[in-house]
Amino acid sequence: MMQAKAPVTERALLARINRKLKTEGRVLKVKRGNWRNDISGPYYLVDVKNNSVIAGASAHNRIDLEKFARKLGTLEEYEEIVESEE
Repeated sequence: MMQAKAPVTERALLARINRKLKTEGRVLKVKRGNWRNDISGPYYLVDVKNNSVIAGASAHNRIDLEKFARKLGTLEEYEEIVESEE
């Protein structure tokens, strides 16, 4: 029998990611409005010191939230991203 994975909302995961990135001077942001669904994806990474976008600005460096979170260690194998109930 397969074990159900623990749910983590996108909002909670973004908070985890940004706590981890803060020490590196970076922050992950979510695009608003119609920009959220453009070809480059809904997320972009900002270098706070230089105030510049360092990833997520084009289709070539699109950010996959789940892969990014797992690579950072902010989303465990037993967890999965779920839609928020707002």
